Amino acid sequence: MVLIQEKDTQKEDIQTITIPFDFFEHLLNCLANQKYIHLDHLPNGVEEINQEIIDLAWSDGMAMRQYYSKNF
Repeated sequence: MVLIQEKDTQKEDIQTITIPFDFFEHLLNCLANQKYIHLDHLPNGVEEINQEIIDLAWSDGMAMRQYYSKNF
């Protein structure tokens, strides 16, 4: 299971969500499959920057999944 905690700065409490590893991996893969298409009103290069951020989030998430699956 993956435990995700988010601190709400306005309420000063922690909200916790627990999901199965397989579902977490599925969400990461959905994130990785999001591709930015070119939109004329956006500056050049925005799609590539957004895609790099998505790819980095996916690889960080997969590393976190592997760490937690081995250590917990």
